[in-house]
Amino acid sequence: MSSIVEILTTKAFHQMGLKDLQLKLTSPLYGFSNQPIEIKGSIVLLVVLGNGDHITTKMVEFLLVVHPSTSNVIFGRSIMRVMKLVVAMFCMVVKFPTPPGKGYIRFDQKMTRECHMSPYN
Repeated sequence: MSSIVEILTTKAFHQMGLKDLQLKLTSPLYGFSNQPIEIKGSIVLLVVLGNGDHITTKMVEFLLVVHPSTSNVIFGRSIMRVMKLVVAMFCMVVKFPTPPGKGYIRFDQKMTRECHMSPYN
């Protein structure tokens, strides 16, 4: 299951040195159980994926949520469609097109497990 919107946590927002004054008002957001999720606002940020020659960039609007999460950012279906991302969960890789060829983001299974379990420790 994926999100319809792009989500940014308040923790990540402040770690990037961004200020609340940069936020725009936005409509409410409801979670999977139809419970309201507190939103501080929305912000448009430049997203850069890849490294070296294999880079793709897009301006993306994120909703800033006040909600505990193991993730800093959640990419929704819209960014995945616009950036033409292909997620291979079993291989722990995201592929995307770039002018010189395919770009890849690979994930480390051990690091992913540690990040996922950190809120429970």
